[in-house]
Amino acid sequence: AEQACDGRAPQTREEDEQDEQDEQDEQGEQGDRDERDEQDEQDAQDEQEEGDRERRNAVSGERGDDDAYGLRVEALPRCPGCRRTHTWAIGALDLSEAILGNQKERRRRHRLQQRAVVRIQALIRGRRDRARTLQLRIEKAELDAILAYNATLITAACRGRLDRRAAEVERS
Repeated sequence: AEQACDGRAPQTREEDEQDEQDEQDEQGEQGDRDERDEQDEQDAQDEQEEGDRERRNAVSGERGDDDAYGLRVEALPRCPGCRRTHTWAIGALDLSEAILGNQKERRRRHRLQQRAVVRIQALIRGRRDRARTLQLRIEKAELDAILAYNATLITAACRGRLDRRAAEVERS
């Protein structure tokens, strides 16, 4: 029996066979891992080629089944985690409803603002007009008083003259 050169005790034939079997198993597992890695690389390459085809179709204007709402198919990048695109959407968010809602809200706000402007103008004009009306009434009352006083003076002067004529006619 030969001595092992690595300083270990000599092995029996069964131990030698077991070691050989373990080495073959390790090599088989390594081969399985290599095959799985090669398969994963092949799948990734196939998916990449499929994505390239989708991009070419999108650029060339060909339409697919995903032609929703008249939009052209957009080549979406694959998710780095799962390598899929089925959960991705075109664009970050579809804000068209929000934009329309904002436009409607702006129009509604504009109408309310115009109504408010008209109401405020009416209130201000009404207050100004009432203040002006009061001022005009006061001025009219003063003018009427002056006219009444002057009319009284003119009437008194006319009556005085007529009375003096009548007295002169009676005296003569």
